[in-house]
Amino acid sequence: MPPLSAFGDGVRRLLFMALTIAKLKDGILLIDELETAIHTEALLPSFSWLVKWCRKMNVQLFATTHSLETNVQLFATTHSLETVDAILAASESENDLVLYRLEQQNTQTQAVRLDQERLGRLREELGQEVRW
Repeated sequence: MPPLSAFGDGVRRLLFMALTIAKLKDGILLIDELETAIHTEALLPSFSWLVKWCRKMNVQLFATTHSLETNVQLFATTHSLETVDAILAASESENDLVLYRLEQQNTQTQAVRLDQERLGRLREELGQEVRW
């Protein structure tokens, strides 16, 4: 097997997450910029794996990102539709995901709530922008 140094930063980052999840059973994992170093084509399998193992290890996940069911909470800020789509695809039940979008209306900022069903319909069926 090749040494870990032969792999890219994304593989090393995912391995670090795996080892951390194993140490945090029944705990909390905080990850800043979740998608950093992970290729956009690897986001879906990476997020699916992360959500699956957080569930199995009963780890609450709080993450931020710039580019979900019992025992997993993922809080993400994002500028990336690929990230939104990967998180949407990784969620397994209709109660896994809620997206809040901040909108400026006149002099006030309002939080607009999109539940998973509406978010899925907007992205998958209509291909609409959901970030703003």
